[in-house]
Amino acid sequence: MSVPDFVYEGIAVKDYEYKRYVDLLRRGTSWSGFGAQTASIGLNTAGTLTTSGTTKILSGIAGAITGTSAAFGKNVLFDQSITTFIGRMDKLRVEKLSEIQNKLNSKSYRYGYAEAYRDIQDYGHKGSLDAALTDVAKNND
Repeated sequence: MSVPDFVYEGIAVKDYEYKRYVDLLRRGTSWSGFGAQTASIGLNTAGTLTTSGTTKILSGIAGAITGTSAAFGKNVLFDQSITTFIGRMDKLRVEKLSEIQNKLNSKSYRYGYAEAYRDIQDYGHKGSLDAALTDVAKNND
C-alpha cells in the first residue's frame, strides 16, 4: 500500500468516526434535555397544585411557566454552543486536511508512514470538543 492510499483510507475512517461523533453530540443536546427538565418542573409544580387555595395554584402555574422558560433557554443556548463548536471542529479539520494534502502533493517532500499516521491521528483529534475548546481558548488570549 502506498503512502497516499494509506492516508486516504485513514482519513475515510476518521471522517466516518467524526460524523458519528457529531450525530451523537447533536442528539445528546437536542430536545431531550429540555423535555426532561420540563417534566421535572411539572412534577415539582404538581405538589403545589394539589393543595387548596387559589394563590398556591397560581403560584404553581407561574413557577412552571418560569421554570419551563428557563429550561428552554438553557437548552437552546447549549445547543447553539454545540453548533459553534462543531463549526470550529470543521474548520480545524479542513486546516489539517489541507496540510496533509500539501505534503502528499509535494514533489520534494518525503512523506513517510509514521508521519502520515501521526497526521491522520491529529486529523481525527481536530474533530473533538477538546480540540475546539482548546482552539477557542487559544484564540481568546
